[in-house]
Amino acid sequence: MADDAPGDGLTLDVVKQRFVDAERTLTELTERLRRLQAAEAESVKAAQTLSEAGEALSRYVSAAELTASEFVKLQEAAREAVASASALLQGDEVRRLGQELEQLRSSMTGQLSAIEERLDEAERARSEANRLNHQLEALRNQLPARWRKKLKL
Repeated sequence: MADDAPGDGLTLDVVKQRFVDAERTLTELTERLRRLQAAEAESVKAAQTLSEAGEALSRYVSAAELTASEFVKLQEAAREAVASASALLQGDEVRRLGQELEQLRSSMTGQLSAIEERLDEAERARSEANRLNHQLEALRNQLPARWRKKLKL
C-alpha cells in the first residue's frame, strides 16, 4: 500500500470502517451466542435424557463464545493501534502498518469463519436435541396413564 495513493482502495478511513463493521458483526454474533445458550438451557430442562446432546451444545457454544471474546480483544487492540498510527506514522511506517492490518484482517476472517462453523455445529446439536426431545415425548405419550403417573412423567 502506497501513501494512500488514489486507486489503492485501502485508506485509513476504509480500514477504520472495516473495524467498525467487524465490531458490529461481533456484537451480533455475541448476541446470537447468548440466544443459543438460552435455547440449550431450555432443552436440558425439557428432557433430562438428552443431557449428552445438551452437554455437546454447551461445549460448542462455550468454545465459540471464547473465540468471539478473544476476537473482540484482538479487534480492540488493532483499533487502538490504528488510532495511534494515524496520529504518528508516515511513509514506510504507513506501508508497514497497512501490511500488518492486512495480516490482521486475514486472521480476523479466519477466526470469524471458525466462529460461524461452531455456531453451525451448535445449531445442529440443538436441532438434534429437539428431535430427540420430541421422540421422548412421543414415547412418554405411548405409556399408559397409570405408568406415567407412577413415574411422574
